[in-house]
Amino acid sequence: MTCHELIIGLRKFYWISLSPALMFLGLLFLVVETPFDPGRASRLVTVIFLIAGGMLAIAVPVWQRILFSRNITQNNSVDIVSFVRFQKRLMVSGLLTAYLVPLGFVCNISQVPFFWIIILALYGTYYYYPSQKRIRMDCRIFRIPEIK
Repeated sequence: MTCHELIIGLRKFYWISLSPALMFLGLLFLVVETPFDPGRASRLVTVIFLIAGGMLAIAVPVWQRILFSRNITQNNSVDIVSFVRFQKRLMVSGLLTAYLVPLGFVCNISQVPFFWIIILALYGTYYYYPSQKRIRMDCRIFRIPEIK
């Protein structure tokens, strides 16, 4: 498997994973006629959404990366299948934050926390996009021998 084939496969997975959240958000904007009325959600719901957004966009991917690198040091090599699985797990954890945006809209979270959730979702969707530069860097870091 070449690096180009790997990137194409990861990008396809990325867009398949992200498209339901985008469609749900677009459907909400088309269907909901009432203007955004912030502040109906309880504070507990707001705090849960903010913590979940931070965990999914930042903490969980860092934790997964640490576990993967620890696994590599124990095995001294990485096969392409486990590397692809690792990349997909990173993408899923980052993209799950995008699913919090439509849910936060439905729950009517107040504006400032809702904007923070949007920022975390944008970070998760941008940072974990499988760009050629990022995938090649990860291949060098984790010493993937099959990638050319």
